[in-house]
Amino acid sequence: MRQLASIEEENKQFSGSRIPVRRILVGINSDNGEEKLELLLPKLKGKEIVRLGTEGDGIIITKKDINIFNMPKKRILDRIRSQEFELFIDLCDSFFFPVASAAVVCRIPYRVSFSNNVQKPYANIILPPLPAGIDYLLKIFS
Repeated sequence: MRQLASIEEENKQFSGSRIPVRRILVGINSDNGEEKLELLLPKLKGKEIVRLGTEGDGIIITKKDINIFNMPKKRILDRIRSQEFELFIDLCDSFFFPVASAAVVCRIPYRVSFSNNVQKPYANIILPPLPAGIDYLLKIFS
């Protein structure tokens, strides 16, 4: 795991001012993701949150929604694009390509991960693991 100092340096470009966010897309692919989301929800009051995952509420990605290249199909991507999200938060336990790639293809400008295992362009902001990462998230986004 990288040291916290290097994470801070990597994210320095985002710390100069707080970025306003109204709509957040949250990527989830397990029950553990729901637990992580429960940590975030009290801190994200006033924001509209939509889940993107394999089950539950929100935008659901099934096997029928993924092409042979493991990419989400047009109908899912169109649904995400129609809602214009400013922020994507990846809460997947491990890298889950259909969810992470949907945020990139739909050009969500800020893609946050709490894991050092996610590579750019899938996350352009990498924060310390939860729950410590919540404080960093709130410093960047308002």
